Amino acid sequence: MSVARYVAPDTLEGIVAEMQEQEGSYAFMAGGTIVQPLLASGSWLPRTVIGLWRAPLGAIERVNGDVALGANARLRDVALEGLPGGLSDAARQVGGPAVRNRATLGGNIATGRGDLIVPLLALGARVTLASTKGTTDLSIDDVVDGATGEVSALAQGELLTRVMVPAKAERGVFMAVGRKAYNTPCVATVGVVANFEPDNRNVVKDVRVAVHGPQPWPQRAGPVERALAARELNAAAITDAVAALESVGDGFSDSVASADYRLKISGVVLRQALEKIAGSSRQ
Repeated sequence: MSVARYVAPDTLEGIVAEMQEQEGSYAFMAGGTIVQPLLASGSWLPRTVIGLWRAPLGAIERVNGDVALGANARLRDVALEGLPGGLSDAARQVGGPAVRNRATLGGNIATGRGDLIVPLLALGARVTLASTKGTTDLSIDDVVDGATGEVSALAQGELLTRVMVPAKAERGVFMAVGRKAYNTPCVATVGVVANFEPDNRNVVKDVRVAVHGPQPWPQRAGPVERALAARELNAAAITDAVAALESVGDGFSDSVASADYRLKISGVVLRQALEKIAGSSRQ
C-alpha cells in the first residue's frame, strides 16, 4: 500500500478545502522531518498527504508589539530572528543545519515533544488553529496537555497556522543539556520568563517556568513558579524553586538518560537558568 494522492495548495483556503474533501484520511506535511519517515516506513499511510510548503504560512512579522510566526517558519529562520525568552536559542539547538533548514515551528509543536514548546510555554505564546469551521486562538497551555503530553487541541481537522509571542520579555532564558556532538535529544531543557516589581527590580512580580525532563513531555512547572512568586530572586528562593521541581515529576528513562539522572540534571539546569536571570538584574 502507498499514499494515493499528494496535493500542495498555495492558499490556506485551498488547504481547508482539501481537509473538508478528504473527511479525515489525510496528513499534513511541511518540512517532512516527522511525517516523511512514517510514510517511508509504511507505519502511517493516509489516503492523501496535504503539502503545506506552497501556502503563505512561513512569515515572521512584528504585529502590535508581538511577533507573529507562521507555522511553516523554518527553525533556521526562527534561530536567526533574535526572539525573546530563549526561543531563538532553542531553535539553534535543534538537530544540525540540515534539520533546521527543513523542520518547521508548527511541526515542532505538533509532536508534543518539541524543544521549542518549552520557551513557548515560558513566554505564554498563543496559537491560531484553522479548520473547516473557521479559526480559533488558544493559549499554548491549552495545546499541549501538561498532565499527559497529548496535543489535545490539534484534533483531526485542525491545522496550526500561526504562533504569537511577545516581542520583548523583561528577563527570559532557555537552557538545555544534551550531547550536541552526537545529535541526540536533550537530557533536560528549561525556559524561564520573569517580570519584576518596578520599585524593586529583584522581587518577582510574575514568572512562567517550563521544563522538559521531569516528565517525557514539556510542561509548565507550577510548583516552581509558586516557590518564586513575590520573592526576591536570591539564593534561598532559587534553592526552594529547585526543591519544588521534584513535585513536577520523577524523570523518565530512555536510551539517552536514566530517570534519576534526568531529574537531577533538570534541577541543575533550572538553577543555572534562575541564577542567570538573577544576575541580569545586577548588570
